Amino acid sequence: MGGCVGCVRSGARYPDGDAGFSSAVLLVAVVPALFLVFGLCLEASLAAYAWARADVAAHAGADAAVAGGDPAAAATASLSRGLARDADVAVTGSAVQVAVRPPSVVGLGRAVTVAAEAPLAAEAPVEPGRLP
Repeated sequence: MGGCVGCVRSGARYPDGDAGFSSAVLLVAVVPALFLVFGLCLEASLAAYAWARADVAAHAGADAAVAGGDPAAAATASLSRGLARDADVAVTGSAVQVAVRPPSVVGLGRAVTVAAEAPLAAEAPVEPGRLP
């Protein structure tokens, strides 16, 4: 009695050669799909990282502006070299905006720009133990 063990349970019977062939076809179909899903997850993680770094840079620029320094230079200095290369820092009357292109593994990240903004207004100090 030939056939694969899993096929007997479902009621279908395949010769031993067909079971190996269908497994190879399944492998060829599933492995690229897994790589694609992994690549997309990695791209999303890199975009989130770039957004977080842009947010930190925008706040560094806002802090520098409140202290009387150069907000664009402070924002750019707080970014890594790779992100600073494609960074666009804009200082308006009320905010510092930082836009960066995330690093890319698959190539999708270069088509996306993430941005963050921080207000220039000095925040009132919060007393320890009190919520703002």
